[in-house]
Amino acid sequence: MSARLWNVNSGAEVTESERFVYQVIDLNPGNATAGGNQTAPISELIRVSGPTTIRLQARRIDAVGAATTAQVYSDSFGYTSLRYERVGS
Repeated sequence: MSARLWNVNSGAEVTESERFVYQVIDLNPGNATAGGNQTAPISELIRVSGPTTIRLQARRIDAVGAATTAQVYSDSFGYTSLRYERVGS
């Protein structure tokens, strides 16, 4: 899976915000999962001149065949952290 920030007002991706979210490579014929990666944070400074809506978008990418599951993993408390910090007035 990959994720990015999308500026709804401008109808465009927030420049260089795309990140690799998680990957499981499970071509193992047995019961054990083979492979995996960790979540990468998206932290971007976005300059706007007025009210702006920013969305988090995610995309599933299948390298081989079709995946049976796609999800964003949560922490040990069951949460995925999404936050922002307002800078200026």
